[in-house]
Amino acid sequence: MSRNRYPHETSEWAAVPVTVNDVVVTTGVEYAIQATGSTAAKTWVAAVIRDTKTGLNISGLTPGFYDISARVTDAPDLVVIDCGTFEMT
Repeated sequence: MSRNRYPHETSEWAAVPVTVNDVVVTTGVEYAIQATGSTAAKTWVAAVIRDTKTGLNISGLTPGFYDISARVTDAPDLVVIDCGTFEMT
């Protein structure tokens, strides 16, 4: 399985598309980045939209593995979506 790797000095916008019922959603999207294995409550931030794509800014993280989650706040149901894992080196 391929995984994105970023140097810990990274300050980058990463596109993370979100779909609901096979439709790409760009409004009401929030993301959370959390260290892999953490049981702390997620801190949600609004998506950053660039060129009609949703994503989030990755910066200020120490080396390690991180999980990205997304949720759509204006959908009938509040579903949390696992968007994958990346590594800070």
